[in-house]
Amino acid sequence: MKLAETQKKRWLYLAVCSLGLLFVGVIYAWSILKAPLAQEFGWTASQLAVNYTVMMCFFCLGALFSGWMTKKWVLRKLLILSAVLILLGYSLLALLPGGSLGRLYVLYGVVVGFGIGISYNSLLATGNAWFPDKKGTSSGLMMMCFGFSTMLLGKLAAKMFDLPAFGWRKTFLLLGASIAIVLVLCMLIVRRPTAGDELPAPKKKTGTDNVQPLNSAARETIHRPTFWLFYVYGFLAASVGSTVISFARDLSMSLGAAAETATLLVGILSICNGFGRILCGVSFDTLGRRKTMILASEVTVIAPAIMLAAILSSSLPLAILSFCLTGVSYGTVPTVSAAFIAAFYGTKDYALNYSISNTKLLFSSFSATAAAALLSSTGSYFAPFVLLFAMAVAAFVLVFAIRKP
Repeated sequence: MKLAETQKKRWLYLAVCSLGLLFVGVIYAWSILKAPLAQEFGWTASQLAVNYTVMMCFFCLGALFSGWMTKKWVLRKLLILSAVLILLGYSLLALLPGGSLGRLYVLYGVVVGFGIGISYNSLLATGNAWFPDKKGTSSGLMMMCFGFSTMLLGKLAAKMFDLPAFGWRKTFLLLGASIAIVLVLCMLIVRRPTAGDELPAPKKKTGTDNVQPLNSAARETIHRPTFWLFYVYGFLAASVGSTVISFARDLSMSLGAAAETATLLVGILSICNGFGRILCGVSFDTLGRRKTMILASEVTVIAPAIMLAAILSSSLPLAILSFCLTGVSYGTVPTVSAAFIAAFYGTKDYALNYSISNTKLLFSSFSATAAAALLSSTGSYFAPFVLLFAMAVAAFVLVFAIRKP
């Protein structure tokens, strides 16, 4: 396919990949989706936090599986498998009577989490493969849609929970079916670029961003110290956002917000998360990697600091400001990761390199469990946010150690 035709087609592919990521991004709506389960079965915040951790673990494993199988399977096979797993997990959880934590962890945490991980990595890698000249922008657009899912699908699900005609069971059924249908649509339209497709050349970088992609295989990438410095940076920065998302609704209500307002605030956090992703992507392509990461890290430090002030003063407005900054901060992590891996390590083994980098989310999910334990033991959100503030400062320091591949 000639360059002129590629320029047209690739934006269609990017739009369809973004649509798919909008639907599978419902994984981050857990703080909303867990509410009817807690109400009906009496499960505690700590028990439900474990499901979030299990889900994120298998999300990362699904992404790794996708990266490993990218060169062996066509995109269609991966998306079909993802659609089947997501539909199966939601349907069985909704249809089986009674409440069992083990069933929740297996069907939602393992099956749905793994399925979403497969489609997440497949769609992201495919969309970015068409934009070697705009790594940040393409990553940011897809990540923005992924982040907006909580606001759009999460809020819609919350409204459906309260309708007698639906309830949480029928809502889960419809959610699983909708995601599966969208993934089938992606499968029918999107394809990976081939040797016959003429793509625009990557833009040349200057100054501190003047690095040549190594175009290395995964086994070479993981032996480079810079990769692990970036990995730890991403783990620390992601831990802040991941933890806040896991109990954003409950935290809002503890500061005086009504249940409906608390759900809205989770949506606002999601919106800021989405905008943070696209802003970060554009910044990556214009200001460069280093300046973008410094700015993102500064926001990551400021967000928990403001939340500590909000907790001490019982101020909901300060908490809202912190939620907004946390959303922006958390949105920068996946966008920077996707663009960073492409810029430093090239496209040769991008899907697997990125999925390995993305396993930091597996470890960052444990921060939500640790924060929930601190909350249970102290009875206050202050201790968890002291921990998050310390992690944010450590991430900020690490940015200055990341210089070359």
